[in-house]
Amino acid sequence: VYINQTGEFVYAQQVNEDSTTLEPVPEAVKEQLQQLIGSNLDAEKRIQGILNSPDGAMLFATNPILTSNGDGPVRGNIVIYRYLNNEEFVYLSGMIGHNIVLEDKI
Repeated sequence: VYINQTGEFVYAQQVNEDSTTLEPVPEAVKEQLQQLIGSNLDAEKRIQGILNSPDGAMLFATNPILTSNGDGPVRGNIVIYRYLNNEEFVYLSGMIGHNIVLEDKI
């Protein structure tokens, strides 16, 4: 996903796991990413974590778009994500030594 410096989605595609073809990122996922990232113009701000989307849990990471030297101004943000299945939750739980449970906000 590419989000420009004003917070608009310029490119938003995901790979369909079954057919390995590109498809649009669901609107609900775009809305969640928009709330998390917005129009981030901080060259030092990177966001990563697990997002509980309507299509399932996603492991995601964002990075601001900078020059090759790592200088600003920020030109937008790149977001990379993948959906997590139960097997990956078991693996991640084993890595950190704690069970991972996703709950909806109350």
